[in-house]
Amino acid sequence: FEVKDKAEGAADYYEIEDVDGKVKITGNSGVTIANGLNYYLKYYCKVSITQVGDQVAMPKSIVKVGSKVHKECKVALRYAYNYCTMSYSMAFWGEDEWRKELDWLALNGVNIVLDITGQEEVWREFLSTLGYTHEEIKDYIAGPAYYAWAYMANLSGYGGPVHDSWFTKRTELARKNQLIMRKLGMQPILQGYSGMVPVDVQSKAKGAYALTDNDVIPQGTWCSFQRPYMLRTTTAAYDKYAKLFYEAQEWAFGKTSNYYAVDPFHEGGKRPSDLTDDVISREVLNSLLEYDHDAAWMVQAWWSNPTNDLLKGMGDDREDHV
Repeated sequence: FEVKDKAEGAADYYEIEDVDGKVKITGNSGVTIANGLNYYLKYYCKVSITQVGDQVAMPKSIVKVGSKVHKECKVALRYAYNYCTMSYSMAFWGEDEWRKELDWLALNGVNIVLDITGQEEVWREFLSTLGYTHEEIKDYIAGPAYYAWAYMANLSGYGGPVHDSWFTKRTELARKNQLIMRKLGMQPILQGYSGMVPVDVQSKAKGAYALTDNDVIPQGTWCSFQRPYMLRTTTAAYDKYAKLFYEAQEWAFGKTSNYYAVDPFHEGGKRPSDLTDDVISREVLNSLLEYDHDAAWMVQAWWSNPTNDLLKGMGDDREDHV
C-alpha cells in the first residue's frame, strides 16, 4: 500500500498493479486505498465483505492483476447514514460492531460519516452549564433507541433514563470511533445546534443564559410526544446557546471534524411567521461559522427538506459551507 497525493483539483483515485510478485495498491487517502483493496478482493479473489455476511475464503496464491487498474471518483464527499439509522440499527452497538462497520464503509469509499455516538455527554455538559442537575439531565435525555428523534427535536426523556455508566462508555466509544475514522481518512459528521432546549429551560437558566418569553418558541407535540422548545434563532440568546453547545461538543470529543448536521424545526416544528426558512438558515450557519470557520453544514434531504428558502438563506457562498 502507498499513499500518494493527487494533483490539485484532481479526483480521488486508486491504482492496483503487480509489483515484484506482490499486489500494490496506491491511493490518495486511507479510504481510497481501502476502496481499491475491496475492488481487488471482489473482482480478483472472489471475496465479498458485506454488512450482513461475508465470503472471505481467499485463493491459495496471489492473484495477479495483469493490466494496471486505475479508478477515480468524481464525487469528493461520500456520505453515510441518516439519523434514523442510529436508532433503528445502531442504538446498542459496541466497539466490535462499530469497527466492522467502519472498515466496511472504508472498503466502499465512504469518507464522511454521520455519528451521534456520545451526544449524551455533550448534552450533559451543555445542560449542566445552564444549571440542570445530573438527575434532571438524565430525565431529559431519551433512551438509546429514541436518540434519532431526540436529537431532531421531536421528543425528550422517552425510553430513559440511562445508567450513569452509559455516559462514560458511550463517550469512550465515540472517541475511539472518531480516531479510527480519522486514521482511515474519514471525518465524522457531528451535531450542529438547531436551538433545541428543554421545556423548563426558562426556570433553570440564569445569569448570562437567562431567557425571555421572546427567546423561546413552544413546539407542541409530535406523534403525541411533548417536543422540546426551540430558541428563536434571531436572538442574542440563540448565539450564546449555540456557542455553548459547540464548546460542550469540543469538550467531549476535541476538534475532530469540520462537518455538522442540523435540521431546525424538524417535521412540523412551529415558528412565528417572521421566522422563515431563509432567516433560520442564515442564523444557524452564521453561528456555526463563528465557531468553526471551515465548517460545512450537512443538510439531509427528505420530504420538502431542504426548501429553496432554506438554501437561499445560506447566502451566495453557501457551496463553500453546505
